Amino acid sequence: MAFRDLPGIERYGENSIAGDLAEEAVAKVMADMNRPVAPFGPRRVSTERAQQTTWPEVIRFSPDYLGWNRFIECQGFGHERRVIFKERKLDALVFWNGIMPVWFGLYDAVQDTVTFADLPSVLWAIHHPDTQPIQLDAGNKLEKSAYSVPIEVLHQRQFNNAFEADRVSKGKRKRGD
Repeated sequence: MAFRDLPGIERYGENSIAGDLAEEAVAKVMADMNRPVAPFGPRRVSTERAQQTTWPEVIRFSPDYLGWNRFIECQGFGHERRVIFKERKLDALVFWNGIMPVWFGLYDAVQDTVTFADLPSVLWAIHHPDTQPIQLDAGNKLEKSAYSVPIEVLHQRQFNNAFEADRVSKGKRKRGD
């Protein structure tokens, strides 16, 4: 059974909710880089979960952290080496990206490491041939469209972006810009 299919108590432990592990790991990495982040979003508001479902999606799906000229949304993944991105959450994050760049802190629960990817890279990755469209909670009223993206697709994008940035930088130095 996939991690995402396990009951919440088995996935996160008692009194925890989805994202806690990833959020804690990302906050620690940022603090270790001397770039502490501030918690952001409605999860910090003490209300009933049923009340939260009445909020507009752009509020419900706001980023997890604010800091250092960007929002940070935390996502975790495990043995399957695939990151699940929910379509409606991505739509809301596009709104936030219009205010300030949105970056994803991607927590590898197996290797206990964090990597970062910007929202445009994630949007590119959901259209990659190795990405699978999936339905979460299929068959009930909470069904959600999502994308299962291999982490290697995002790593390859970052690798290519780094080479492109290096090529542009070398070209500018050569021209004296």
